[in-house]
Amino acid sequence: MKLFINTITVLTILLIVYIVIPHICKKFMRLKFLSSIQKSNNIYLTFDDGPDPESTPQIIELLKLHGFTATFFITGKNGEKYPELVKLIENNGNSIGMHGYEHIHPWKTGPLKTISDMQMMTQYFNKINPSINLYRPPYGKFNIVSLLYFLSGKTRSVFWDIDPEDYKSDNPEHTALEIIKQVKPGSVILLHDGRDNIEEQSPSVITVSIVKSIIQFAIANNLNISGIR
Repeated sequence: MKLFINTITVLTILLIVYIVIPHICKKFMRLKFLSSIQKSNNIYLTFDDGPDPESTPQIIELLKLHGFTATFFITGKNGEKYPELVKLIENNGNSIGMHGYEHIHPWKTGPLKTISDMQMMTQYFNKINPSINLYRPPYGKFNIVSLLYFLSGKTRSVFWDIDPEDYKSDNPEHTALEIIKQVKPGSVILLHDGRDNIEEQSPSVITVSIVKSIIQFAIANNLNISGIR
């Protein structure tokens, strides 16, 4: 019985150190980030998990048409797979952020795998552009390893205040309406420029339709859409 209690105690302490403490720290980091950026008059569009050959070029073209930009948080794996899309993002005035190498879940990943992913991600982004310092943790979460890794550097963690869960959407009009209800100057909108879970409509149809509606709203209300710098 004593061994069982000791085991549970050790596991609880490890859980607190590995997940709970980073989660609490993340909440403060998020509040600090949103507090600073919400002083702006811009709307910030951000896209995760790309680049994607179907969605990303259409989004960039649509933003360019209206003189807007966004931030694309790409994975190192997809960046290596589609280097021409990474160049397309940058060449059109958009900013790029880091989003892991393989998009692993920090709470479901051990320390060695986390370190490996961080190293591979850092190597990739240093190779394409050493000045990139924006980082959005996959799933918006840290474990103790990833938290310490980024607190020790000069990386700026980027969060959001509007998450419409567009990756679940099969109705872009409804999703866009939910975003517009919440959006205000300084809002950071989380979208995804590559999905594969829609059967009836392609991911680009969903994503681009949402972006079109946001752009129309911004123009009608004299708001600028920008990437995070």
